[in-house]
Amino acid sequence: MTKRTGFVCVFLVLSLFLTGCMVYAPTEPDLSSADYGKKPSEKDCLKQLKKFGEEELKYPDSARYRLLNDPQKGWVRLRNSSHATFGWIFTAQIDQKVDKDGERERLEYVMMYRKGSLIPITYKHTSKYGAALNYPYGFK
Repeated sequence: MTKRTGFVCVFLVLSLFLTGCMVYAPTEPDLSSADYGKKPSEKDCLKQLKKFGEEELKYPDSARYRLLNDPQKGWVRLRNSSHATFGWIFTAQIDQKVDKDGERERLEYVMMYRKGSLIPITYKHTSKYGAALNYPYGFK
């Protein structure tokens, strides 16, 4: 095999690999026929956010929850999913204790409200269960 043929083979393999990793936004027909569900109230979002905090935060009893914007129709591509999930996306803020001495930190989350529960889309801290999340998402 010549150097040029080897270079072409490596280029093709890398191109196929990177194309498989790309995330595409839903098509217009998908967006127009999407089921976002009923728009949640602020009370619904906060209730589910507190439930999320009880499961994720190290000191959930110390947490204070706040919505930073009104939920908007949107989509997310979750890990190992070939299709978009549709729902209502909002940004939330949780102020929590990070140690027993009372030191606090303020964290921001992008969440999707769907069928009465939350899907975490993005957060940057490490929760008590694992690493940070960052799924691709967008708005209608």
